[in-house]
Amino acid sequence: MLHDLRRSYRGVRGIFGRYWSAYGGWAAVLTSPYLHASIVLTALLNQLWIEAAWWGDAITTLPTMVGFAIGAYAIVLGFGDERFRAVIMQRKSGGTSPYVRISASLAHFIVVQLAALLAAFVAKGLDFSLSERKGFGALIFDVVGSIEFVHDWIAPIGRFLGFVLFVYAIATALATAMAIFRLTTLVERDESPGNASEDK
Repeated sequence: MLHDLRRSYRGVRGIFGRYWSAYGGWAAVLTSPYLHASIVLTALLNQLWIEAAWWGDAITTLPTMVGFAIGAYAIVLGFGDERFRAVIMQRKSGGTSPYVRISASLAHFIVVQLAALLAAFVAKGLDFSLSERKGFGALIFDVVGSIEFVHDWIAPIGRFLGFVLFVYAIATALATAMAIFRLTTLVERDESPGNASEDK
């Protein structure tokens, strides 16, 4: 049983590693214009997360988007004829095929949405006042000597990061739509003599 447990964890780590590598890793995330736009929007919409309970909107919106993403994933996997599949399965110079890249984009779309949904539930669960006399607040007060830094720094940073993740989850919908559009143009580009040398 212990062997099976280790094998299942290795399997999960392996498939997430393959997805992360195909997507492009942290370099792809940190250089993404969609992430940058999400940070800017979060700063502009600060009244929605500084004091307001932003997680309510996330919990209402994201499950529908996750369902859409899974449906889109299934459609893309079954889309096109043999010619189309032959083009998108081509690997250039030992790199990743367009088929795997679009699969990684769709997987990223779903992973980010689920992470944002989880962050919303965590934010909702942690939305309570701390007391120096009881509970978690008393523990922090005994260790640090104050609980003010939680209200002044940790809570706002957490709200900011959670809302960025929520907006980024929405932005990845546009990123995925563009990735699917790029995929659908591959056959046209491949069959055009003038674009024979272009990167696919």
